[in-house]
Amino acid sequence: MVYFDNSATTYPKPQSVVDAVQEGVLHYGGNPGRGGHDISMRVSDMVYAVRAQIGDFFGVWPERVIFTENCTMSLNIAIHSIPKGSDVITTDLEHNAVIRPLEAQKAAGRLRYRVMCTGNDNFGFMDRLCTMLRPDTRAVVMTAASNVTGRILPVREVGEFCRKHQLLFIVDAAQAAGVIPLDCREDMIDILCTSGHKGLYGITGSGLLMLGEDVRLNPLIYGGTGTDSLSPVQSYTLPEGMESGTIPTVGICALSSGIDYLSQHGIRNLTLQNLHLCSMLYDALQAMPQIKIYSPKPQWGATIPIVAFTVKGQPSETTAALLNEAGFAVRGGYHCAAVTHHKLHTMDTGIVRFSPSSFNTEQQVEDFTTAVRQIVLNN
Repeated sequence: MVYFDNSATTYPKPQSVVDAVQEGVLHYGGNPGRGGHDISMRVSDMVYAVRAQIGDFFGVWPERVIFTENCTMSLNIAIHSIPKGSDVITTDLEHNAVIRPLEAQKAAGRLRYRVMCTGNDNFGFMDRLCTMLRPDTRAVVMTAASNVTGRILPVREVGEFCRKHQLLFIVDAAQAAGVIPLDCREDMIDILCTSGHKGLYGITGSGLLMLGEDVRLNPLIYGGTGTDSLSPVQSYTLPEGMESGTIPTVGICALSSGIDYLSQHGIRNLTLQNLHLCSMLYDALQAMPQIKIYSPKPQWGATIPIVAFTVKGQPSETTAALLNEAGFAVRGGYHCAAVTHHKLHTMDTGIVRFSPSSFNTEQQVEDFTTAVRQIVLNN
């Protein structure tokens, strides 16, 4: 089976990440902050070192790096902390991890949100955002890159806009972290949320919530933090106050190794390699009249490595199932992104998403193209 579903989770992992998981199980078995013995202290030292590593990577202070279970949890915490009564702007390229928490907060009467039309490209994006601004607008929640089409949105420009208008800027970087450069200070991001198991090459069960210098959050989960244990009141000290319960120490070890892998090879180098594979497929699909492509042409700075397409007259799940039979793993369907499929007018068919990683080859893409061509001929 050739794996082209890396937007869901990267597979395989670098060998160094596999080794780090074993190292975490064998040598970091204690619970950080839950004891004064040597093993617990050793794990605490490791966790702090990884916080500092992540902080350097994303431009935040170590104590403002919070470990979560996944990007969805990070986004829920961030959205839950938007001030009551706020008007919130989001986009028509969002994952349900943004839309559903906003909808739940709206149903509870805590806030209102509006969905901005992003158009077909980023020309005019900031003009459209300006027209959305209202006196009661307090936050912008936006993906850095679409998980359906791969389109990159203008994060830094939106960050500048939010800073100018004193808006909270929350970024969903599930697809972008490790694939394009992101820096909370330079990009003026107040809250950066991401998974650990996608572009950062960590393992499932790991996520990150990273906070700018002036951001305060309310905990979403209350419980033991290893501090102020005699008090019934939750500590708000960062990062522990946002990390009730045992944090994923093995996942933290893996995440550290994944970031080392990215640093050694270079984000730009790895992404350009994957965009080249996408370009090979994109050009081949363009030559097939029976194929409709929904992604922009693969290009550094404009797209992440995704090609979204359909075979005309065929549900995407059928295409994905036929590709599975041919030995290729891709995702067909709606990708937990209803607003995006409304935008693309693909509610009846969904789309097939091709997303390679640094472990895929040109020959695999050529074989995949042959399989798609055969499906088209048989359709």
